[in-house]
Amino acid sequence: MAHLARAEDISPLTALLSDPKISQPIYTLPKQINHDTIGAFIDRHLEERERGEGLLMLSTDANGVATAYHDIQFWPQWAACELGGAISTAQQNSGQGGAGALEAFNWLFEVIGVDLICETAALDNVRTARLLERIG
Repeated sequence: MAHLARAEDISPLTALLSDPKISQPIYTLPKQINHDTIGAFIDRHLEERERGEGLLMLSTDANGVATAYHDIQFWPQWAACELGGAISTAQQNSGQGGAGALEAFNWLFEVIGVDLICETAALDNVRTARLLERIG
């Protein structure tokens, strides 16, 4: 189950993103992954949430280990958003990324009420390109 990221999530999120296989292709993440940069990343998203411009969510397992993060940027003036994120390497290649993306898209359209979801990825982010091709 995902929850809004908060200060207590700095360590689990840092641990997840410390794996360059997860973080390196994602251009919206800090270039350096450490306690301070992830703390600032969470703080920035908390400020965006206050303005209605973004959400940062974290999924954890029963032991509090981060298994995924979800980064949503909203453009209310266009009823649009961008969804980014990643899942742990242990969950990759299992269909969970595609299922999670479809669930998130449905939530954004049906519950949040956006009309448009924009997706972008760096040229070297092959995993996201494949995911977007699969889910259309």
